[in-house]
Amino acid sequence: MRKCIYILFLNLLWLCACSKSESIEDNNDNKLPPPEKESKAIKTEVKKHNNKWTLYRGGKPYFIKGASCGGGGYILWDNLKKYGGNSMRIYSMDNNTMDALDMAKSNDLSVMIGISLPGENGFDYKNSAKCKSRLENIRLNILKYKDHPAVLGWAIGNEIIGVNSSPEMLGFMNDVSKMIHEVDINHPTLIVTAGITTPLANIIAESIPDLDFVGVNWYAAISQIYPNIIKSKLDKPYVVTEWGTNGPWEVAKTSWGTSIEPSSRVKGEQFRNRYTNHIVSHDDLCLGSYAFLWGQKSEGTPTWFGLFFNGEVVEMVDELSNVWNGKYPDNRAPSILSSAINGIESKGNIIIKNKTSNIYTQEVCDLEGNQLTVEYIVRPANTTEGLINDEEHSLSYLPDIISDETLTSCKLSFGEKHNGKSYRLFVFLRDGNNRIATENIPFKVDLENINVEK
Repeated sequence: MRKCIYILFLNLLWLCACSKSESIEDNNDNKLPPPEKESKAIKTEVKKHNNKWTLYRGGKPYFIKGASCGGGGYILWDNLKKYGGNSMRIYSMDNNTMDALDMAKSNDLSVMIGISLPGENGFDYKNSAKCKSRLENIRLNILKYKDHPAVLGWAIGNEIIGVNSSPEMLGFMNDVSKMIHEVDINHPTLIVTAGITTPLANIIAESIPDLDFVGVNWYAAISQIYPNIIKSKLDKPYVVTEWGTNGPWEVAKTSWGTSIEPSSRVKGEQFRNRYTNHIVSHDDLCLGSYAFLWGQKSEGTPTWFGLFFNGEVVEMVDELSNVWNGKYPDNRAPSILSSAINGIESKGNIIIKNKTSNIYTQEVCDLEGNQLTVEYIVRPANTTEGLINDEEHSLSYLPDIISDETLTSCKLSFGEKHNGKSYRLFVFLRDGNNRIATENIPFKVDLENINVEK
């Protein structure tokens, strides 16, 4: 009996020991770091087959029909999807990036995320310690966003390299691409250049070989991207990361130096022709594009680049919708077909000699027959002198110049204080359905007989 009790006692001790041992293992397991969250990233990659490059997203061909927000903010994204777009380009990572990605996901859009880098005038790429620190900061940001399902790829820098870039800078950009590929197996890398020549394409091929493709910002010379890359050693595809109407630096100027902005009608024609002839027609090498600018931005003038004005849809969006969707919206923006001041249609040579009796005229149309309204505004060409604001005008303006306004004309009057100065006449034609056409005409005031009337 005692022997039985003794054996029972030993068994109890053994059970207690086992229980204690299991408890310790459980505690140790609890101290281990939690497993990584399952990535929701959608794999994006480029492949070449029969001399044709194709971008794949989620295993399916994905031609980028995109637009750049370019400082215009994360707005109107639902409209991008509505008009047939599928991707948005942002230029940097900041406190708004996660919200932007979430907004893109909710609208079934992808996002090309920019990695902002300074040019060589603002950073010493020969300083290895500084480069190492910057590379680590970039790595931490990549880790923060790489698993989001809206991410499409990583655009390294924006318009900071050229044929004279240092080997150290080019090497750093290649290091960034290599680091990204190490921590993010799901998304491609690219750099973004301001135009591309064959010599520059050769430099990229030799000095930044880790890239998956190249991004090119180009406007008037967009037709040169394809042949310049074809003639180079760069065996990689490209995306047109900015394109649209000719920039202020690319257009004709008046004799007094003011850039001549095209009307929204002419801009729309440029968008249609450039997409058809220089983007989608080169889909063996071109993976798609980002039109500039999905929003509103004052650069050159308040209306030069924006595809929207105060939230209203400008004519160029109709053309993008057509090339993306294969059809125009049911209601299209109105158009200003022609315009003139004092009968002069040429925008480059309008000099006003008279104080009064100056007349602006225009021919307008609206395909749906909507009731149109018009707004005329005069502003200085290069300063803000004399501008006032009120709730009735879309922009700040110079008072007491415009009178006798009709849908197709207005009168312009000037005084001694205007003499010798250059101006722009802005015209906004609206259809009452959130659609707008824009025009602006540069002119100079050079009054004759200035002392006759006081």
